[in-house]
Amino acid sequence: WGGDCSCAMVEFPTLATGAFCTLPSDAKTKAPIRHVLIRDLAKVAAAMKQPWPLTEPTCLLLAFDGDPGAAEHCAKNLHARLLRRLKSAEQKALSAALSSAVVDLDSELRDQRPGAPGCSGVAALFVGCQLFVVIAGSCVGTLWGKGLAEAAADSTTSSEIGKDGVLRRSSKETPQQKRAKALMRLRARVPTQQIGGSVALPGGKRPGSQAVAAAGAAAVKAQSMAVASGKALEKLRSEDLLVEVVQLKEGDHSLVILGTAGLFGSGFTPQDIGAIAEALAPDAAKASEVLAEQAKERLKEACKGEANWVQQEKAKASEVATVAVLLSWEGAEEPEAKKPRLE
Repeated sequence: WGGDCSCAMVEFPTLATGAFCTLPSDAKTKAPIRHVLIRDLAKVAAAMKQPWPLTEPTCLLLAFDGDPGAAEHCAKNLHARLLRRLKSAEQKALSAALSSAVVDLDSELRDQRPGAPGCSGVAALFVGCQLFVVIAGSCVGTLWGKGLAEAAADSTTSSEIGKDGVLRRSSKETPQQKRAKALMRLRARVPTQQIGGSVALPGGKRPGSQAVAAAGAAAVKAQSMAVASGKALEKLRSEDLLVEVVQLKEGDHSLVILGTAGLFGSGFTPQDIGAIAEALAPDAAKASEVLAEQAKERLKEACKGEANWVQQEKAKASEVATVAVLLSWEGAEEPEAKKPRLE
């Protein structure tokens, strides 16, 4: 897509997308990690005979991690729930439609599979120069770009003489810096509250080290007992989700990375992720593969030296899936001749 969102005649960036999962495919069993790339949502809407209120090029990228049944249901149905709620091209309506679609899936899973565990998920909707991100559970994301990185490092410094007569300097985060840092490390507001269930089960397995670290051993045990007894768990609320709306700009934003919990759990910083992805640009598929594989290796390396049963338990949660979107603002066509493009 090509250009500058502040212009009267809007141009869009070209998007290169790719995805990779370290979990080997197995035709005999359902995978606990799923990712979906819908490169032209308008075509899907037309095929499903759903109304389409948008004129900008639109794509939808998804990743889910958790119980295999829950992950499969979400991967196959989130786009349909989104299209059902997509009635307006206004920014608030688009954001509400995406978050409501996730909440809809939560209700469906709890009705169809009462007491069963759920899954985490991240959804990114690109509409022209706008990006809408919704995250539930332990999935993560990062937005990266030169301008964004500079804003995250920018802080105000002040000097003050204390009562003891000593001059002290202190730095204070500006609102722009806080916002930039938040966009570079995207997480759900309540990471333990999943879609279709409240138990943190990385990779669809029983509660392991990541779940304990996220919620505490007592909390995970209590949640597991609730699932085992079939008791109703608290439903997912919109307040549990991270919902972000970003106006993409040339110079500020060059890539978007979505991933499962292991992406940040490996110790990768947004700076690490940005450097790796930019070095491999414009190959988004390769960037997603390298990020996922390196994150998995870091997770495996971190548990070396521990007891064998601990390593085996942590290995179950070491699989990583990433979805990479590289934005190119160069070579945009003239607005009159421009057509939506997505590589």
